[in-house]
Amino acid sequence: MTHNQPSNVVQPNNLNHQLELLNTQQQQQQQHLHSSTSSLLNRRQPYIGTSTTPNLELRKPELFDSPPTSNHRLSLDNEPPFLPTHNHPIRPSLNTNSRHHNHHNNKRFNVHVLTLLPAFALGLFISYTFNPLKSISISNNHYIQPILEKTPILKGIIIKPKEIDLNLNEDYIYFNSNLNPIKELIKQSKVKWDAKIKKQSKNLNEAIKEYKKRYHNRNPPLGFDKWFDWCLKNDIILIDEFDRIFELIEPFWAISPHVIRNRSEQAGLGEVHSIFRIKDGKVKVEGKRKDDARTKDQLNLLEGFVKYLPDVNITMSHHDGPSVFLDYKTKLKHLKHARAGTVIPDEEVDIVEDDAGLTGFVGACAPDSPMRMYANGLLEPPPSGVGFIGLDHSRTMDLCLHPEWQSLHGFTSWQGPRPGLLTPIFSFSQSSSFSNDILISPLEQFSDLNLNLKQYKSFKSKNETQKLMWRGKTTGVWFDREFNWRSSHRMRLHNLGKFNSTHQFRDLHIFNENDDQIKVERKKLNELVNRFLSVNFVGPLVQCSIKDGTCDAVKKEIEFGELVDWEFQNNHRYVLDVDGNSWSGRFRRLLGSDSLVFKSTIWPEWYRDLIQPWYHYIPVRIDYLDLFDLLSFFSTNPIHAENIANQGKDWVEKHFRYQDLQAYMWRTYLEYARVSSDDRLKMNFEL
Repeated sequence: MTHNQPSNVVQPNNLNHQLELLNTQQQQQQQHLHSSTSSLLNRRQPYIGTSTTPNLELRKPELFDSPPTSNHRLSLDNEPPFLPTHNHPIRPSLNTNSRHHNHHNNKRFNVHVLTLLPAFALGLFISYTFNPLKSISISNNHYIQPILEKTPILKGIIIKPKEIDLNLNEDYIYFNSNLNPIKELIKQSKVKWDAKIKKQSKNLNEAIKEYKKRYHNRNPPLGFDKWFDWCLKNDIILIDEFDRIFELIEPFWAISPHVIRNRSEQAGLGEVHSIFRIKDGKVKVEGKRKDDARTKDQLNLLEGFVKYLPDVNITMSHHDGPSVFLDYKTKLKHLKHARAGTVIPDEEVDIVEDDAGLTGFVGACAPDSPMRMYANGLLEPPPSGVGFIGLDHSRTMDLCLHPEWQSLHGFTSWQGPRPGLLTPIFSFSQSSSFSNDILISPLEQFSDLNLNLKQYKSFKSKNETQKLMWRGKTTGVWFDREFNWRSSHRMRLHNLGKFNSTHQFRDLHIFNENDDQIKVERKKLNELVNRFLSVNFVGPLVQCSIKDGTCDAVKKEIEFGELVDWEFQNNHRYVLDVDGNSWSGRFRRLLGSDSLVFKSTIWPEWYRDLIQPWYHYIPVRIDYLDLFDLLSFFSTNPIHAENIANQGKDWVEKHFRYQDLQAYMWRTYLEYARVSSDDRLKMNFEL
């Protein structure tokens, strides 16, 4: 069975070969899923709505002990995502096929249980001594640094002493000798951003040509001309940069349109969903969340362009996090059919390539990805070191490429969900590595639209010139005895900010303004904390289990700070944005305040292709190992900090307007309307 698809679709050279390899490993019996949405999406439930909603379905997470990664690189040119292009050091496998293995000694040995006690005691000692995630009685003095010191870190290609041109494909950039890569990252980010601005299409013909070039010679969707004309009139600057939408929609080309619509309707019956029915240029809402604030926000957004949309039904999730999880084999199967111009036969479309040994996040990754190879014991731990995120922040958010942060983030510090079917759910969070939702944007971040931007202090007039400011609630993890919540991203940040031991040291790289060299000084960690950090939880405590006593335990370990007003944040030159339960609702406000924003996240948001790290904001590692070196650099080089802060504010005013979000959502609706239509060819736009 085929759908209407151009015959000259580009196919990667290694796609068929990879599929043949996977088919030889396919299970003999396939698992059919139950028809209900709750069974289809057998997963950890993300948090819903308010920040106090607990995660009630999380049970006994199996943590990966800070797995290491290698110099993994994924080619992005003319290759579908998730295809293996890795080259890792492999441990030689043991040959167990010897014929001598058939001759066993069948004598029985009786071993008294007491003789096993020494081995048991030794095992406990080794586990306690060398486990970086051991749960200990925590004080502000003794938690954060052991985690930072023992977590294996990705090692990229080291910059040679006389070479400071950065490889733009590197995920992390490291110090080598006495060269500081920060200045080069800032320089290269400007080059990359200027080039992106310069190459945008100026008219409809150019836009269609660029669309076909990027998306395998496919025509744009019906209504593309009206969308493009509206974008020009509303000053949408990066008019070609919507690769994210195509990536999210592409797998659905492998499914028959009636199957897509049926799955959407089925999901819309859920407790946390609403259905937007668009017909004849008007929209009405159904579902159990039809009266929620987020539903009303999306309706207001639609008002500007709904009259231009084709008939289509949209199911939206009100979860903070993602809802759709595919395993790697199923994902690859969908991409193969989508790019070949075929659809999965109806008798196979409800089959999940579920491997009981590869459930959760590991099963979502390619066989030769760092995540899978570490789980299989095939990946040698690389040398560790403190490095900075490179020019592509989103690659370091990919768990398959960077499993080293899995246990350091509250959303991923468990085994992960079981895979389900590809279901068209529009959600507020999406990860390229472990979820397949269609990404939309929450509009809570536009609640400050009426705030007069002139009230923001300029970067130079902000009085706090050293400390990085963050305040937040205890979201981002569910606090109970089954979770290693002490390793979650916000809890580690809190513990770092309260660190007061005088017995731990670390190297601080200090930049010399007169040249490009740096010097290294050994500093007490508590002195660096006091100098550079102003981070605090603010109460009350949320998302904790009263029944098992965890609420009381957490209260004993957290020193809550006082609530601060907007003026307090406005007075800081340096502000930090970290994940809560999922996406950040404050990023737009922080960038618009003319402060330098430091951002640590695992969630690439809708504007992924519209922003440039190191030019508009400073990307920060999940383990926070780079924080002090970054703050040391910018506090002693305020001109760089001021420039990036100004550029971030300018980006908000030009690229994070309400109209920019409308352009993104309008384009998303057009793409989905086509792929869910029975006549996909008719839904193409052609001049």
